[in-house]
Amino acid sequence: MDLWTDDFKWFVWFLIRSAIYGYILYHAFCFLRRKVPGVLGYGPIRKYPNMRKLRRVFAERLF
Repeated sequence: MDLWTDDFKWFVWFLIRSAIYGYILYHAFCFLRRKVPGVLGYGPIRKYPNMRKLRRVFAERLF
């Protein structure tokens, strides 16, 4: 095989692998962008109703 054919095959396989890895990484980052902030505590804060009741009781006792 000559050098041009080897370089061409390498380039084609590089493009194919890059496209596959890019596709996987894109979807992984989209998934992580949705899920990770909530896991780390940066997402919307979930208010527990019992904690709200407890704060209301403390507020009534203070005033």
